[in-house]
Amino acid sequence: VQPVVQPHKSLQCAQVHQLVEGEKMCQEGFQQYEKDLRDVVQGSKHFRKSKAAELEQVWARKTTNEELRKRYPDAAAAFEEILHLEGPHVFAFKETWTDKDTEILRRIDSNPGVWTEDENKELTSENVRVRLPSLDDFLKLVNGDHQDVAIVGSSPSLKGKALGKIIDGHSEVARFNDFPIEPETTGQKTTWQALNRWVRPRENINLIDVEMVQTFDSWRWRFARQGQFASPATPLMLLLRPSARCGMKNTVDSFSRGFLYYWFVGSLYETTDLYGFGELTGHLHKKNCGVYEPSIPFEH
Repeated sequence: VQPVVQPHKSLQCAQVHQLVEGEKMCQEGFQQYEKDLRDVVQGSKHFRKSKAAELEQVWARKTTNEELRKRYPDAAAAFEEILHLEGPHVFAFKETWTDKDTEILRRIDSNPGVWTEDENKELTSENVRVRLPSLDDFLKLVNGDHQDVAIVGSSPSLKGKALGKIIDGHSEVARFNDFPIEPETTGQKTTWQALNRWVRPRENINLIDVEMVQTFDSWRWRFARQGQFASPATPLMLLLRPSARCGMKNTVDSFSRGFLYYWFVGSLYETTDLYGFGELTGHLHKKNCGVYEPSIPFEH
């Protein structure tokens, strides 16, 4: 599905007037938002584990991967922008929500009751926090002892390998958008659904929306009480914190949802296994369908 309107590639919203107001706020304050996000990273504990932490350290030293930098200069530069970012830095939690985030929501829609528990409540940071997930609950899922995650793409490389039981043996399993289920091939267990703004959530599965191009759509459609994708059956819903997204350059939208989930969330687990990412084109069940983000070759 393609949007009817394609304004600037920054933060965009379903309603053009509200979109423009929210986007203006990000553009006008980009340098401050960028600084705020940098301060959050520098002042917080870090949780990345295993090989991903080693990759972060190696890449930061710039002593290796020079071939990748030369072959994919744009993607390499984009990766350096998000290199030190982790889920707790970029998603909206009770503990991380700020007044600046509230003001961005106000610019998107200032009507009473849109963002709060009931229609009579005023839009305040405290009233938004009540509806947000706890950072502690998130960290218990991803950062506990003996936790592992299977990140399952929909590449045709899954075919014929009968990996279903192995995938289902992980403590957590993440899948993407309208993911296919074929028990012997893909497994059935699903604890995370990572998606873009167009996809309806499945019930009783933790949701993580990594929509980088039109992030405000996700807030309007998922978090607003009357949003078309609002779902009380979602145990844990992670949305990009508005001011955090405002502090990222738009080069971040060159990455696939699979990579962003891996880097922001999957890399926090003790063990992370990837399945169904073996081919750059094609889809397990859909014809003429692939992944088209420009940084895909760099990701692989």
